[in-house]
Amino acid sequence: MRGFAILLGFLLLGGALNRYAGLPLPGNVLGFLLLAAGLLSGLVPMVWVEDAAHFLLRHMVLFFIPYIVSTLVYFDLVAAQFWPIVLAVLVSTMAVLLVTGWITQFWVRKRRVADGG
Repeated sequence: MRGFAILLGFLLLGGALNRYAGLPLPGNVLGFLLLAAGLLSGLVPMVWVEDAAHFLLRHMVLFFIPYIVSTLVYFDLVAAQFWPIVLAVLVSTMAVLLVTGWITQFWVRKRRVADGG
């Protein structure tokens, strides 16, 4: 239960920062960044949120049900724009995969140089 409370606290803190401090990022992104900073700094031990995070990841598909159902409301629009949507999804997915691969290769090479290998 503590893990859910911590995750929810960071989500709410991010939302408050977005609303009251006027930061240009969505509240959930700010909350995630704060949580990541807390985890990386050791302020929030991983074991505190690990079980809650695993539970949420295992059941992530449930969070997409409202978006899938709402897409059905706009079925005619989606059907009319099907190929542009498919193209955008494919191009953006490939871009994410390529950039992720390049960044991973960069960090692996940098670590090898740092380790003397």
